[in-house]
This record gives sequence, structure tokens and C-alpha cells, in this order.
Amino acid sequence: MEIYVGHIEYKLVGQKSKSEGFVANLITSTETSYRLYRKGVFEINDNFFKQFDQQEVEINGELEDSGFICVTSIKSADGNLIQVPEQPSLSPDLAFHPKEESNERTGNTENQKKRTKAKPVLILKKKKKSNNNFKRRKNEYE
Repeated sequence: MEIYVGHIEYKLVGQKSKSEGFVANLITSTETSYRLYRKGVFEINDNFFKQFDQQEVEINGELEDSGFICVTSIKSADGNLIQVPEQPSLSPDLAFHPKEESNERTGNTENQKKRTKAKPVLILKKKKKSNNNFKRRKNEYE
């Protein structure tokens, strides 16, 4: 992990395109720009970095060949060290909870994957029409 110092700019990019959205960039004192992202989270419209907009920070992270930094922690100007969550926290009612099924023979509850067999599908191919008309015409002229 490396430490990068600079200020964060949270700005709109890709106007009027499918990839339009807000991204966070770290601008260093040498005016080098790095795009910031969190592991497991898409970098466009990640509101986590919005709270640091235009602030001087120290970023702990790993620089990739693409110019992106995978951020693990941020130290703000007031000295607070914030560990970056990898995934946004969801309220319990929005989080996925797999349903537990009971094993009828033993009565134990286990997470089991049910195997489903694919239904056989009949694939019909059209027969090509033969060009028998040519043979019939040839016989008619003889």
C-alpha cells in the first residue's frame, strides 16, 4: 500500500453519454490526477467520496496501471483516519438473506442448492425445398 497526498475533486464526467456520472479524483501537488474507487463498488456515482470534495487528504491505497487507486483508507485534514468500506452498507431489510431449508430425513436445516433439470427442448429444422421443378420441366420438353 502506498500513501498519496492531495485534494479530492468530486466532479461530473461524461456529460450526455451513457457513462455520465460523478467520479472522485485525487489531485496531487504536481497536478497529477488519479481516479479513486473502492473495492467491490463501481466508481461512477459512488457518494462515499463526496464528503471529501475539495479537502486535502492522505489516501492509503494501491495504484493500478490504469491510473486508478483502489482506496483502503483516507486521512482527512483534521487527522481522522477513515477505513473505507468495500461495499455500501445496506439496511437489513434490503440485504439478501438466503432461505434455510430443512432436510426432511434428518430434520437439520441447511442451505442447499436444489438441482433443477432443464426441460428437453425440441429443435425443429426446416427442410430445404428441393428443386425438383427443374427435373419436371426437363422431362416435359423431351
